[in-house]
Amino acid sequence: MDQKRNKRIAKEWHEAFGTVRMKDNDTHLAEDFTADFFGQKLNKSQYMVQYQNYAETFKHNKIVVEDQIAEGNRVVSMIMWTAIHLAGVPGIPLTEKSMNIKGITVDYFKNGKIVKQYPLFDTAQLLKRQLAREQERTRIARDLHDNIGSTLGSISYYSEMAQQLAEEKQAHLKMLLQKIEESSHELVDDMSDIVWAINPFNDSFEKLLSRMRNYAADLLATRNIEFSFEIQNISETLRLSIEQRKNIFLIFKEAIYNAVKYACCSKINALIGQADHRVIVELHDNGKGFDVNQAIIYNGNGINNMKLRAAEIGAEIFIGSKNGKGTQIRLLAPVKVTMKAR
Repeated sequence: MDQKRNKRIAKEWHEAFGTVRMKDNDTHLAEDFTADFFGQKLNKSQYMVQYQNYAETFKHNKIVVEDQIAEGNRVVSMIMWTAIHLAGVPGIPLTEKSMNIKGITVDYFKNGKIVKQYPLFDTAQLLKRQLAREQERTRIARDLHDNIGSTLGSISYYSEMAQQLAEEKQAHLKMLLQKIEESSHELVDDMSDIVWAINPFNDSFEKLLSRMRNYAADLLATRNIEFSFEIQNISETLRLSIEQRKNIFLIFKEAIYNAVKYACCSKINALIGQADHRVIVELHDNGKGFDVNQAIIYNGNGINNMKLRAAEIGAEIFIGSKNGKGTQIRLLAPVKVTMKAR
């Protein structure tokens, strides 16, 4: 069979494949047809059933043949698959999203029929990545709602209270205005942290180190607290996700803030290092310390927040302190280290 006929049959078959007209598919498949369908070895009848399932899962699907190369009994097709994911697939939650997936199929012909097919794209992995992006957007929206929304609510409440106060309650009015100012600064800081975390420009570990160092140095300088920031054994190929960068920074930020507010310290040492596939963040202050068994008295929410953020990225956090002996915080966060290109 010549190449032109191969190419024509493949094109007709792919056009049929992009519909739910199973009889059109059947027309082009040999009785001994086999397919490697995303890792499954299928005969003709099994393939037809499996395709029918996919046709139900991905509604309004359409395959467009963008380019083809025919050689002997083989046709390689570059295809664009457009579909809407409207049903569940094992391990892949429903997304209800439209997809455009590029792929390659290799079809083998015999006597005018397709006898073998190999689709060379992994729909499951593509959908999982799409779902991960959706989850990331949901997480960012939740952060904006929880952090920014609650602070805006506080500002609104304090403003209403201030407007209702009589002139003779100037002391109370001053206190409320101070609360509004503090909440506004907190809002700006929270927004800055979220925007920084999702900005691709800040993906490198160096950017995280720079933000940690600058935050601590600026805050501690205003309190005349001595500060050292040491970096050890950090791989050049270390990569962090948005979630890791955000939570590592916010844990560090919370720890520095707690030391300034509660520790009555004159010195804070920070050490950032790497051991195997874990980032290590250590903080030590020479402050008054506290009884870790009574941590709820010592800014319980702040400590709980650090533990929750560590758990979100699968990290371990250790907080040690004794009255009069200062406080030590150690974070161990699992990370990926990519192979450096040669």
